[in-house]
Amino acid sequence: MDAVKKIEDLGGVAFGGDQVGPKWLRALVGYRGMVVLAGVESACFFPDEKTFTRRHRGTLFPTLRYTEGRSVDDLSLSWVRDSPKLKSLYLQWTNIGDGTGSALSTGRPVTY
Repeated sequence: MDAVKKIEDLGGVAFGGDQVGPKWLRALVGYRGMVVLAGVESACFFPDEKTFTRRHRGTLFPTLRYTEGRSVDDLSLSWVRDSPKLKSLYLQWTNIGDGTGSALSTGRPVTY
């Protein structure tokens, strides 16, 4: 299973690959296809509704997106080590705890 599928299964969005390959290939396979082919450079995750409600009470960020179904947690980030092009990972307001450090240990700089 590729990193893009894992990210999407967790309610996240994968970015990258928009400047890779010839223009005709980008037009043929589309943005998601290029991210799959070129590798994930950035991923953004959203909190689940329960976490969103508990942390924000719906007053500060009434339009902030949250995910339904499975959401990202410490154990679900194992794909990070297998994503050599990853440069940034947006995890704000998710259920990521202190134990995430070992899962995110990539040996290269990644912005969280």
